[in-house]
Amino acid sequence: MENASQALRMGAAVIVFMLAISLFFHSFSSTKKASDSIIKIQDKQAYLESDGVENILYKSDSGITADTTNYSSEGNRIVGIDSVISTIYKYDKEKFGVTIFKGDGELIARYDSSTESLMNNWNNIPDSYVDYEGNTREPKKKFIENLKNNLTCRINGSGFTPNISETNLTNLYKMVDGKICAPWYGNHENIMRRINADITKEPNVAFYDKQYNGIGLYYYYKDAKFYEITKEIDNSKYYKDSSVKTGLLKDYQMPTVEVIYIVKS
Repeated sequence: MENASQALRMGAAVIVFMLAISLFFHSFSSTKKASDSIIKIQDKQAYLESDGVENILYKSDSGITADTTNYSSEGNRIVGIDSVISTIYKYDKEKFGVTIFKGDGELIARYDSSTESLMNNWNNIPDSYVDYEGNTREPKKKFIENLKNNLTCRINGSGFTPNISETNLTNLYKMVDGKICAPWYGNHENIMRRINADITKEPNVAFYDKQYNGIGLYYYYKDAKFYEITKEIDNSKYYKDSSVKTGLLKDYQMPTVEVIYIVKS
C-alpha cells in the first residue's frame, strides 16, 4: 500500500509540473504577441526580406521610392570628393584597398598595402617562370587578373568592368626617372605624404632618392560625384571537382575589403 501511495503522489507531482510548464509557455507566447503588436503600432517602418531590398530605398514614411540622388539601385552610396579623400586617409591604418575609376573603367588611382608591396619589387619579379612541378607561372599577369576580378562590380543593374592592364597599373607607381616602385611603402608618414601629393597635385615629392608626382584628385574631381562600392574578398582556397571550385575549404585566409569609387557620369 505504501508503494502504491508513493507512486500516486509522484504521478500527481508530475502532472502538476507539466501543467505549470504548459502555463508558463502559454503565458510567454501571449506576452510576446502583445509586445510585437505594440512594436508594430509604434513603428510604422516596413521590413523587407533580403531578396526584396535591391532597387528599393526609403525616402519617407509615405511610401517606397528609389532614391537615385544619394544611392545606386544596389543601395551603394553616391558621395563627393571629401568622402573619397577621407577613406583614402584610412586605408593604411585599417588595411583595406581603395581604387578610383572613371565611369568608363579607366584607372585613376589605387591605395593598397599589398599592391604597393608588389610594386615596390616589380622590376625584380619575372614575367614568367617554371615552378617545381613543371608548371609555368606568370605572377604579374595573375596578380592583375585577380585584381581585375576583385574590383568588378555592378552599378544600377549593369556590370562594371575595370580597365586594368599592366601599363595603366604600373603608371600609377612610375617615378619621375621612369622606375616603377612605391618608396613610401611601410612608412606611415611617407604614405601620408604620398596621399597629400595625390590630392593637391604636388609635383616632385622626394621619397629617399626617388621623385614622385601627385595626380591631383581634388584638382580634377572636386565637383564630381562617385559611386561607392564596398566588397569583401574571400581569399581562402577551396578544393576543386573537375576544375570547378567546391565549398570544401582547403586553406583559410582572412578576407580583405576593397572600397571602389567610380565617377558618376
